[in-house]
Amino acid sequence: MLGPLRSSDAGEPKVAVALAGLLAVLAAIASATGLAVSALYHDAPYWIQQARGTDVATLVLAVPVLVIGLIVTRRDPSRGKLLVIAALLYLVYNYAIFAFAVRMNALSGLYIALLGSAVWSLALTLREVDPTELTRAIEYGVPHRSTAALLLGVSLLFGLMWASQIASATLTGTLPADL
Repeated sequence: MLGPLRSSDAGEPKVAVALAGLLAVLAAIASATGLAVSALYHDAPYWIQQARGTDVATLVLAVPVLVIGLIVTRRDPSRGKLLVIAALLYLVYNYAIFAFAVRMNALSGLYIALLGSAVWSLALTLREVDPTELTRAIEYGVPHRSTAALLLGVSLLFGLMWASQIASATLTGTLPADL
């Protein structure tokens, strides 16, 4: 066990914290650029909308959660690490999509760098986690019913969206524009 996710006694930031901080800055830059540059994405219209929606979510949710998690970790390592891990998982997932599913654009190199940084930051953060401490934070610090309701709601909305596309394709004989 390497101890809590904080700066070392010598004042040098730990690699996980430094990498997560850099990741927050670069993700904010990539998301803001994706929103500001209208000609950045070259995908199908629905993919462009999804990419821009992801940019908004990254800018207003993931980056702040990551920064707040890094700050909270200094006072409450269990809850702070939980926030950091959640934000890093989100960034790994989304930048995997941006690196491999979104058509190459001017930020493709940055997406790949963000994916690699997020994976390494997550691995280094998980290496420092005490599983029992994290379990306690989840048991007592996470609103289980609200979380379950949110996840079920999102699943239902995705299911309805996909069902409508399948029904439309079945009835009209034309493939959805997303394909």
